[in-house]
Amino acid sequence: EITSTKDLSESVKSAIQMYPNPTAGKMFLVVNKPQSGDNYILYNINGEKIQSGIMNSERVTIDLSDDVPGLYFLVVYFHNQIYREKVIKQ
Repeated sequence: EITSTKDLSESVKSAIQMYPNPTAGKMFLVVNKPQSGDNYILYNINGEKIQSGIMNSERVTIDLSDDVPGLYFLVVYFHNQIYREKVIKQ
């Protein structure tokens, strides 16, 4: 069962880091002990999928260099839970 962001356990919240935010280009998604099936999707303000990837290592680079400045939404599927975060591209 997948829970909402507000239901994430503190251990899962502390297992996910994202920086820098705001970003001018590349940002990093760092997760503790990724499992098979853990992945992320980045959406623009219109809800269109910009990019996605599988978290097959503890540090994933998300490159927004070619994307227009503005607000984006990062959705991380981590340990059968969903983590959502706003991302600002400068």
